[in-house]
Amino acid sequence: RVLASCAPSTLAVLDHSEHALFNIERELRARWPDLEVVPWLMDASRAPAVAKACRETRPDVVYHAAAYKHVTMAERALLSAIRTNVFGTWHTARAAAAVGARFVQVSTDKAAQPASVMGATKRLAELVALSAAGYSERVAVVRFGNVQGSSGSLLELMLEHMREGTPIELTDPEATRYFMTPREAVSLILKADLLGRTGEIYWLDMGAPVRIV
Repeated sequence: RVLASCAPSTLAVLDHSEHALFNIERELRARWPDLEVVPWLMDASRAPAVAKACRETRPDVVYHAAAYKHVTMAERALLSAIRTNVFGTWHTARAAAAVGARFVQVSTDKAAQPASVMGATKRLAELVALSAAGYSERVAVVRFGNVQGSSGSLLELMLEHMREGTPIELTDPEATRYFMTPREAVSLILKADLLGRTGEIYWLDMGAPVRIV
């Protein structure tokens, strides 16, 4: 939505979720009728599909956010997490480089000191993306903390428990988390692309951590 409001000549949106892609395409066409919207229903881990999308769309910049991000789910589905998070990034970074596009990899603060499958695969994804820096116009990585309202986020789960009147489980009463708004997250992605330094990892100063209690 932010990119659409910047009035690009073309905006390609890629997703493996038919439902999500259908909804965002409909909304973009309704709100920005003069914008050329190109939807691609595809899986980022399928190299030929990603390469075709980049060849036909010829993007100036690729924002890559495709990933399995739920910690417990990734522990149970190791191969799926590797295929999507690592190889999906590998294929997309190289497809972007092949058409001379800039590449921005959306990562996570869990990649800083990875103690889980999700964190480890996202750290590998960072390295894979940065390895394309020698071939691409520009490559940058952006790390996030918890984005308020994102699917499956801590706040979303807590609100669900509150609505249902069920207990909220905490691993430790002193547990803290960092939070950011969706607009802050999007702003950080765009600024990382515009800073113009390749091979860098950026993250937002998220202030003081918030006690979950």
